[in-house]
Amino acid sequence: MNLQKTFFLALLSSVSLAFIWLVSPFLMPVFWAATLAIVFNPVQRRVAIWLRGHATPGALVTLTLILLTVIVPSMLLISAVANEASALYQQIQDGELDPTEALDWVQSNLPVVSRYLTDIGVDLDDVRQNVSSFAVKG
Repeated sequence: MNLQKTFFLALLSSVSLAFIWLVSPFLMPVFWAATLAIVFNPVQRRVAIWLRGHATPGALVTLTLILLTVIVPSMLLISAVANEASALYQQIQDGELDPTEALDWVQSNLPVVSRYLTDIGVDLDDVRQNVSSFAVKG
């Protein structure tokens, strides 16, 4: 291989890696945008027919539908999960809730689960110690 081809391949590889590095933060938003576009394409078509082919108002109506049916409920769900996780963490820190009690309950009331965990090599005493130390460290 001559020097010109080697230099070209090295330059092509470095530019390709730089491009991938530059675009990588945008891959998930582009993926979700494409997913929403595919899912809401039939809705967009019906809205366009309903608005007699007016593209901009149709796009605004479809975008509003996406906001009201997907994005706002997702944000509310994420907010609720974050609030519950924060409250759970605070209860563990305050000592109101002992995570080892859940393990004790599983061990006493669900012996099938306890046996299964033992069969796959999970030692419940080690799990109990790890949960206790994690709750104390917080």
